[in-house]
Amino acid sequence: MRHHETPVIFPRGCATCPAGPRSQTTVRFRNLAAATLTVVFFSLASTAIAQTIAIVSGTYGDNCGVRHGNDTRHLAAECSGRMSCRYVIKNRLTDHPLPECKKNYRAEWKCGAQEFHTAAVSPEAKAGTLAISCVASHGAGK
Repeated sequence: MRHHETPVIFPRGCATCPAGPRSQTTVRFRNLAAATLTVVFFSLASTAIAQTIAIVSGTYGDNCGVRHGNDTRHLAAECSGRMSCRYVIKNRLTDHPLPECKKNYRAEWKCGAQEFHTAAVSPEAKAGTLAISCVASHGAGK
């Protein structure tokens, strides 16, 4: 590729492309005056659709009898609409019915209309971080 070339794009599967049909997209340049070209290729045939987090509830101390969802508003403000989120749990809530009880943290969220998730940090959750995600995982257990 030389400077001062214009792009000629040959699409995937092009039967009339130079050197025959192609299984990938080819970009060639001809007479392009000093410019920068950024080419982004993506597939519309992806098997996974990107989903974003929709927080259902966030509860600090549900193992100690606190009101379910007592931290939902704050958790949603931090994580809703994102694909993944690392939520730092802080001991800042004031409705602790049992101050001596070591409290856990439980989050519930949805990814799209059909995926429901729950994650928890064990007591004392005040210093924990909770990982919430709607990114597809293909590792062990999936």
